[in-house]
Amino acid sequence: PPSAAEHYEEHSRPLFAYALSMTGDAALSEDIVHDAFVRLIQSPRDVVSVEGFLFTAVRNLVLDSRRRSATRRNHPAPLPLRHATDAGFADAASRALGRLPEEQREAVVLKIYGGLTFAAIGEMAGVSTSTIASRYRLALEKMAEFLSQENHP
Repeated sequence: PPSAAEHYEEHSRPLFAYALSMTGDAALSEDIVHDAFVRLIQSPRDVVSVEGFLFTAVRNLVLDSRRRSATRRNHPAPLPLRHATDAGFADAASRALGRLPEEQREAVVLKIYGGLTFAAIGEMAGVSTSTIASRYRLALEKMAEFLSQENHP
């Protein structure tokens, strides 16, 4: 089985992107990812899906953090787009992602950055696969609309 270091190497970037999309705070997101790995290492039972465990832990830690601080960020930090060759487009797409409602942004980030299936995302969020697919589709439509508005004010 892979070591904790190998799991960290494989999952830390998408977990950080997910946390950052929800918190808008890079330092807090790093702490949350770290805490998720601590939970994995300290887990008393065999974990069926390390990826699922970690994404769920990050989600729960973000929600716990919000409850403690009682504040919610309206402007999440921009996420770097993979394989974007046009820096202007990457910036615009990142801004569009940040304008989405949190549930839709979460679906996009977990699907694209996390590489999770709609079923896995739905299980994490406690909703059906079709609900996540719908959130994802709506998010992409809204992002396209936001990008179109930026290009043709």
